[in-house]
Amino acid sequence: MFADLDDDMLVEVMLIDSIIDDRNTKALVMFIPHGDPCQIDQAELSPTVVPARWFSELMPMSIFLDIPDDASSLSPVGNATGVDPEVAIAEITPGLGEELAARWRANKRPIAATLQYVVQCYPHTPAHLLNIAFDAIEALQSGSFSKASRGRIASYCELISRHLSSLSTGPGESE
Repeated sequence: MFADLDDDMLVEVMLIDSIIDDRNTKALVMFIPHGDPCQIDQAELSPTVVPARWFSELMPMSIFLDIPDDASSLSPVGNATGVDPEVAIAEITPGLGEELAARWRANKRPIAATLQYVVQCYPHTPAHLLNIAFDAIEALQSGSFSKASRGRIASYCELISRHLSSLSTGPGESE
């Protein structure tokens, strides 16, 4: 069945239907090859019945697509009532990130001030800091502050503060 396909070809297995009888379970699947679009002489693969156990042991497509396991990671960023996320960089207090980070590292919990700071900084967050920003927001919203979560919050505050100060001073300028 797969003799005409190249060894480098990725084949998606899509479930069409499941069949349960008194002896075993089966899955009706469609094999969809993904690869070189120039090979138009390939025979089309027809739907096939396979053991359901074999199908269930395949790697889920979410591994390849980075799909979240639950909807909580798709929730909006912060419950920022009264905070305008479109604040210009100049309106964000210089050094506030370092001050907040120092307070978090000293085992203090300036939750409201930090959440407001994170929400104000979020629109200016570069892509390489987004994961840290999401971790910080999640920790702030959960209300559970382990040593690791306090460290993530402090790290984000420091890193975004340095990033914003580099944007306001411009390249080659010093503070």
